[in-house]
Amino acid sequence: MGITMKNIVLFVFVCFAFAKAEFAQAQNYKQHVVENGETIWSIVKKYDITSEQLLELNPDLKSGLKTGATLILPASAAVLTQARIVDYKVHKVDRKETLYAIAKEYGVTVLDIKEANKELYSQELRKGDKLKIPVFEVTSSTLSNVAAGEIKAGMYEVQPKDTKFGIAKKYDLTVAALEALNPGVESIQPGMLLNVKPATAVKAVTQDANEYMDYKVPAQMTMYSLETATGMTESAMLALNPALKDGLKAGMLLKLPKAAFDRTSKVQPVTTVDALLKGLDTTTFKGQRIALMLPFSLEKIDTVATDLKRLKKDLAMRVATDFYSGAIIAQDSAIRMGIPVKFDVYDTRKTVSRIDSLVMNNDFSKYQTIIGPLLSKNVEQLALRLKDKKIPIISPMTNSDMAIYPNIFQARPDDKLLRKKLFDYLKQYARGKHVIIISDNKNPSLKNEFKAAFPGATVVVPNTSNYIYKKDYLEALTASGENVVILAAKDPSLVDDTVITYGKKGNEFNIRIFAYEDFNELFIPKADLAATGFTYPSMNHYQGTDNSFYNNYKAKYGKTPNEYAVRGFDVTMDAIIRQNATNGIYETVEKKTASMLTENPFNYVKRESGKGYENNAFFLLQYSRSQTLRTID
Repeated sequence: MGITMKNIVLFVFVCFAFAKAEFAQAQNYKQHVVENGETIWSIVKKYDITSEQLLELNPDLKSGLKTGATLILPASAAVLTQARIVDYKVHKVDRKETLYAIAKEYGVTVLDIKEANKELYSQELRKGDKLKIPVFEVTSSTLSNVAAGEIKAGMYEVQPKDTKFGIAKKYDLTVAALEALNPGVESIQPGMLLNVKPATAVKAVTQDANEYMDYKVPAQMTMYSLETATGMTESAMLALNPALKDGLKAGMLLKLPKAAFDRTSKVQPVTTVDALLKGLDTTTFKGQRIALMLPFSLEKIDTVATDLKRLKKDLAMRVATDFYSGAIIAQDSAIRMGIPVKFDVYDTRKTVSRIDSLVMNNDFSKYQTIIGPLLSKNVEQLALRLKDKKIPIISPMTNSDMAIYPNIFQARPDDKLLRKKLFDYLKQYARGKHVIIISDNKNPSLKNEFKAAFPGATVVVPNTSNYIYKKDYLEALTASGENVVILAAKDPSLVDDTVITYGKKGNEFNIRIFAYEDFNELFIPKADLAATGFTYPSMNHYQGTDNSFYNNYKAKYGKTPNEYAVRGFDVTMDAIIRQNATNGIYETVEKKTASMLTENPFNYVKRESGKGYENNAFFLLQYSRSQTLRTID
């Protein structure tokens, strides 16, 4: 039988609550910056601690002691910023970022970050982690080189809880205009001084009528879908359109910044959720019953302490818990839209035999949709057992080849599809340009594929040790035109060397690098990615936290969502809306209806084999010179 909603909600909240309680326990630590010539033995001797204690607090030491690294050590007095915490920012960890670099970026100490994210005392920093960065009370001692009365006209001192959008609105600017006035400022911090007045403008940018457009609200549009489409909050739209206080109505004209329309256009031809809403019969929203099948492995849980301990070690359980938390926000959102949704949750325990048992002991014909399982072998088994019932089974995470059945909807685009999109784009883009193919010794098929497409390309291959010398990289470049560098390699060291070497030459040569994947796990410096216009395909695109999903999630759970929680929301919300079409999800496929939610686009099409469906919507992303990711056609 399925586990009850009450039990699974309790499980999720207990995990969050226990983690918070554990994080709240005060401990005392001090920092030590490793000097040249120091060893682990000399450090433990100096501080009279054991090597086990040192390793427990600094798990990165498993890969060796590095000069300049900051270590956490037990001490009688903690080395913390001596100011009151008034808020927290959220930082999404990028490739090769270190705690030291992040702390430096935000003007806090490594210990400040670890105290706010205590899992970092026992876990390594991972790409995609979303860290809480404390924002301290601004006092005269924390302002950087700004004495009282020194703030000039046209400048603004950032306060705690300020956002770029809020500051821009205060001074009648768009966020884009604010960023243009403050080049190089990616994130704002209390005490920072910003330019808020254009040097030559008589009036602020957004007072120009050309910065706005009239938007006619279509039928079936909801405030939720409007927020999702524009990236604006309800309060921001209300400030521009006081009539919204009486509610959003079909046919009304709204004054919205062009930037909101620009945001929507970036995801074309994938449309917003409104394309799905148009397929709904708004007079008779159908109630839905959805089965969520996730690997919680609750039979192994007996105490709260076990919950947290297992969560730290069991990746599948962590993913399931986060995915489920996002799905709950989707359910809440659907109910607010007027769509009654009920979840039944089944613990798959990661085994095929468990799938067989669940199907034998439960009536799955009562469900309009099944979301999950997460593991491909379990998806295959469930589809096999239910293939005659035509119940859509949405596989949210798998991208590997599976035995495909008619009722499987693979929500994650296949890697082969992403590679084909990049390959097709490159064939058009690289015409008339100088093409360089960087290959490793482990993937000759990749090299041969690109050599056939670009017969005049310069091919750079490593020596027998799989190493390419710097001079070989540089001799392949041309100064007379654009260098299109294709990474036909997967070897981490080779990829790292290629991007960093060419990144350092980005100001001398016109270079753009293309790759089949993001290589986030390598933590390549953003400056080098930006200098080479690093381009790759991706199933999702982080759009920031200024949207209703992030706000609702934080309000419910007291934390910001990670990528799995976002995935849980997007997959579930898309499925709920599709099932409210007259003939359910299958009709939306026939009508070629696409959607874009928080970070993930969806456009299900029938597979070439005629069996099952796949999502063929994704992004081609490029690092811009400002070190931010943008979508390209």
